[in-house]
Amino acid sequence: MLVRIFIYLFTIIIMNLIGFQALAQSNQMSNETPVAFLDEANAVLEETEVVPPVNIKVNVAARKLYVYEQGELVKSYPVAVGSSRHRTPLKELKLTNIEWNPWWYPPKTSEWAKDAKDTPPGKYNPLGPVKMKLGSAIMFHGTNKPHTVGKAASHGCMRMYSEDAKELAWWLQQRLTSKTDEALLATYQKNSRRTYAVKVEQQIPVELYYDLVEVSDGRLLVYQDVYYKVADKIKVIQEEMALAGENIDRYDWNLVKEEIKKAKNRKDLVFDLKALAKGIVTDGLEKEQDVAMQDIPAPVN
Repeated sequence: MLVRIFIYLFTIIIMNLIGFQALAQSNQMSNETPVAFLDEANAVLEETEVVPPVNIKVNVAARKLYVYEQGELVKSYPVAVGSSRHRTPLKELKLTNIEWNPWWYPPKTSEWAKDAKDTPPGKYNPLGPVKMKLGSAIMFHGTNKPHTVGKAASHGCMRMYSEDAKELAWWLQQRLTSKTDEALLATYQKNSRRTYAVKVEQQIPVELYYDLVEVSDGRLLVYQDVYYKVADKIKVIQEEMALAGENIDRYDWNLVKEEIKKAKNRKDLVFDLKALAKGIVTDGLEKEQDVAMQDIPAPVN
């Protein structure tokens, strides 16, 4: 797709350049005209944003994974991210392949895994029924410890509920690989002790980022600062609200500050903005979750 767009734009540029050159020769135009046209064409190319067919974003602070198709949000899932000691890296990666019924190989250089052993597919495998690799070490995968999903609890990878992981992996496989036969799912399940590797033919961009605050649909969401990255939360909240077009002078920030203090970084806070503007804090506290105040010692990732 990218190649076709580039060829198309390049052809238009060349055809117009030839036309300008011919016009310059016949009308004694300035030699600067083609150069000016090329500058303008380059600017158009730079501004042209090519949307990948599928891309994934993970807000590590929110412990949420978002799937986009042609730039539109189509799926979202809760995930476990790395604990405060074993942080999920904040970077851009590529999803390169899918493995059904994977083995788990403990990272030999990690102290936490020094006594762990290679684990075949099955109920004792911490990767669950499928993994989606994002490079040499980081991945999305299922889990045999579903109670950790939604928390900062892993050793860097992003755990999903196993059914969610299977759904996402198959959705990606149908769109970006040649192995789309529905019968394959039954094969993977029937031969659950055998690993099946599927190469993603067009690598999927994955962005891992850390946004503590989101403003949407009349709500202010303040997530747990699982990596203790934000010293002044009120300042960050005000900046995000201003960017969202909110008049920050309407709100009692001492009230917001008090709610943040009461949450003790163990809850996600959800404020209804209309109520907050009237000095009312609605019952918007999400279910309390222990983040990584202490690490969960499960041998995963």
